[in-house]
Amino acid sequence: MDTGDQLLAIITIVGFLVGLARIAICLHYRRWRRSALRIGDKWRRWELAYMAGGWAFSACLGTLAARTLVFQNHMADVVVMTLTMAYFTGI
Repeated sequence: MDTGDQLLAIITIVGFLVGLARIAICLHYRRWRRSALRIGDKWRRWELAYMAGGWAFSACLGTLAARTLVFQNHMADVVVMTLTMAYFTGI
């Protein structure tokens, strides 16, 4: 799917990077959870990091969906709708 739109490419790349960051947060959390030195205040930090990642990815997904409405490319609409449904199914 090539629309030639630079903004669409930037939104896609930022969304991909946010998704990778969320995976890294989850992996680090699992490692931290297994450690013996768990402090009560640290739980809140993990919750906030995961929440911020969720908000950032949702914002990227919403912006991506809004941007694809500009084009008359139905394939872009299908890709964004599929990605949106997959994201909400995963939640």
